[in-house]
Amino acid sequence: MIFPFGDYNVLNTGLFSWRNTVINNFEKPRIKHGFALITEGKFIINTEEKVIEAVKGDLLFLPLNSRYKTQIDYASSYILNFSSPDLDYPIPMKLFSNADEKYEKYFEQLINSARNGDSEFLIKSTFYKLLDHIVKDISGIKPEKEYIREAKKLIESDNDYSISEIAKICMISESGLRRQFKETYGVSPNEYKMKIKIEKAKFLFESTELNVTQVSLRLNFYDTAYFSKIFKKYTGYTPLHYRQNKTGALL
Repeated sequence: MIFPFGDYNVLNTGLFSWRNTVINNFEKPRIKHGFALITEGKFIINTEEKVIEAVKGDLLFLPLNSRYKTQIDYASSYILNFSSPDLDYPIPMKLFSNADEKYEKYFEQLINSARNGDSEFLIKSTFYKLLDHIVKDISGIKPEKEYIREAKKLIESDNDYSISEIAKICMISESGLRRQFKETYGVSPNEYKMKIKIEKAKFLFESTELNVTQVSLRLNFYDTAYFSKIFKKYTGYTPLHYRQNKTGALL
């Protein structure tokens, strides 16, 4: 689950508007977890993985330490910043669209509670009710198979995510991801990830002059001997002999 049971603390809440604004969190990663409920206009959020377009009624999750750039011609949004030692998630995401009116009510309640100096217990109670609705509403959005297809795309991307990170991004348990991935594709996520890395290594040996150490580092193998062993397991060749066989060069 993306929002596990645990301790959450509301830091601040407000309704904000922007015009012709660029917010660059690539240079300075986000310092808090946050929800953004768009009330007017549009956000365009560029991450290393994807572009997110968010319009009225969309609810976004903006994690602590995430890196992204937000472009806004004009938009208004509720922003709720919070902390949680139990929450670990790498990238921003759109949780869902067409949020119903109960979400605005929760954000307004939290704003009023802060303004009125209400107790921390009351503020936490409201936040947990909001979180409960979020968890319930996102649980039925995508069929499980769609999460598995998304996991496959993440493994194939140039970002070297761990299987644990991919499970969090796809909002599925790690054990569920491993089971469903193998049922769908016939191999484990780790096995598929390794096959993709070897295919990328073959391409680099055929199309560049990078040496074995450089290729292994580019693919996040920090032990060249281990990389060579895995490469031979999958191809039947050592890296040097593969390159010689394909290009006639021995670099």
